[in-house]
Amino acid sequence: MRQTAVGCNNSRYMKLKIFSIIIFCLILQGCNKERPESKYYQNEFTGEILSKVEFDELNMKLIPDTTKERVSLRFRFTKMTEKGDSLIQSFKY
Repeated sequence: MRQTAVGCNNSRYMKLKIFSIIIFCLILQGCNKERPESKYYQNEFTGEILSKVEFDELNMKLIPDTTKERVSLRFRFTKMTEKGDSLIQSFKY
């Protein structure tokens, strides 16, 4: 009778361990989803919609050419919207 109780505890422990591993894997899978890359960007200050090339050009224009100035520029990407078959990534800077 005593061995059955110990066996039952081992069984519960194994079930809990397997359940924990499954939950961990599901959380990991959810975190590894890559966001689709958008081809258009919307400036939240001006409302202007830019193509990928125009967005890259804006990025280069905002950073000065001289190394004398230390500049910290960060883009904050907010919501991504879908219009037709295009994804538009909103941003602030």
